[in-house]
Amino acid sequence: MGKLPAGLAKDPLIRTKIITAAVIHTLYRKHDIYTYNTLNGRSPLVVSPPLVAEPEEAERFVDALDATLAEGMTRLLGRFVRERVTSW
Repeated sequence: MGKLPAGLAKDPLIRTKIITAAVIHTLYRKHDIYTYNTLNGRSPLVVSPPLVAEPEEAERFVDALDATLAEGMTRLLGRFVRERVTSW
């Protein structure tokens, strides 16, 4: 595995950012839902539905997020590290 950028260790929000990346990764890979993150802020997960979203679409997202979070942080982070971080 390659060396992580030095700035990561100094970032006080690195834990939040890594967890957010793991959630985004799982939402996309398992549920085909595209979300993204902001680089700043304490709640970096961004959900951007279309201007006209049906209740079923909102419910699908909530169900997918619930299923993703139900996996637990250990599983989410473990898979994320194996699939994404170790490829650096």
